[in-house]
Amino acid sequence: MPEGRRVFLFLPVANSMGRSVFRGVLAFARAHPQLGWRFRLCLNPVAQAWTDFEEAENPAVIVHAQDSGLLARIDARAAARVNVSAFLKDRGPQITVDNIAVGGLAASHFLERRFVHFAFLGVRGAAYAGDRLHGFVSALRRAGNAAPVYTNEVALGETYLDQSLSAETEDWIRQLPRPIALFAASDGLARLAIELCEREGIACPRQIAILGVDNDDFEGAVSPLPISSVGMPFQAVGMAAAAALRRALDGEEPGPFTIPPIGVITRRSSDVLAIDDPIVGSAIQHYRARMEEPPDMEALARLCGVSRRLMERRFRATLGCSPLEELLRQRLQQVQLLLAESQLTVAEIGQRCGFPEVKSLYRAFRRQFGLSPNQYRAGFRN
Repeated sequence: MPEGRRVFLFLPVANSMGRSVFRGVLAFARAHPQLGWRFRLCLNPVAQAWTDFEEAENPAVIVHAQDSGLLARIDARAAARVNVSAFLKDRGPQITVDNIAVGGLAASHFLERRFVHFAFLGVRGAAYAGDRLHGFVSALRRAGNAAPVYTNEVALGETYLDQSLSAETEDWIRQLPRPIALFAASDGLARLAIELCEREGIACPRQIAILGVDNDDFEGAVSPLPISSVGMPFQAVGMAAAAALRRALDGEEPGPFTIPPIGVITRRSSDVLAIDDPIVGSAIQHYRARMEEPPDMEALARLCGVSRRLMERRFRATLGCSPLEELLRQRLQQVQLLLAESQLTVAEIGQRCGFPEVKSLYRAFRRQFGLSPNQYRAGFRN
């Protein structure tokens, strides 16, 4: 393969997904300097960027394509290209996140919170949204939940920030049964739903719990409420796309490839349990205010004004688990959030979440999630 290959990156770097993919591509190139790739970042396939692409000799391309026409134009000129968008099903090399698994994570997240009503807000014509809905519904059905999933779609704006909710979609959200768990196909849609709830006086998450996708830092910063989100390994997508591009340039035919999502980061937009039992609710509320302390079931029962035995029975009847098991889940959920968003060491996080011995945190975290705290944190940073 010749050195000095021009590699054109048609990526939406206005959002966190595009930037993360870009970082992954650069990381691969730095790890393989012998390739000598020379990059041209193109925010849109227009104007000078497109002229440069058409004039380049045997250019290679990594593209986030939302229409087949763009792919056809690129394929007519490129020596090789890889698509990192899941907006459409691509017959060529395509590296994306496993969006069916994304939907499965969303279902598990809401089922853990004991919701029985579910809704999905998607994007019209987007294959990834259809896959996320399919994974969401399939996981609910496997768990034995046969309730209908209320669905609605929005049109995709011309740019990342142009999405908006139509009057019909806003009415749809207003009329949903409550309490309900709303899975939005992106953090942008989750933000729009949260903003509507704020304007209409709908309590989020108590009446409508909302979960997005992408763990987008911009959307989280401008949202009225911190957005719970499915974390996506977009930097890994970029690295895998660069590796696939290299193989394609070497004459191989890399097929479609998906990477599992990282997991759910729970923030205030969905941080609720849909339970009616006042004793269980009171116990969880009291414990969250003292999460840095190891759980003391006797003291917790006294705070709730009941015996420990009664509290145990009410937890098992309402949540199907013991108070200790539920409070462990609450602590590990907080550990996940701090691993993803803070610079605290694992030991410091353990102290804040009721694990004074770091070894006990490692054991509990690995037993629950199948990986260590450091591995989980690395998934977000890499």
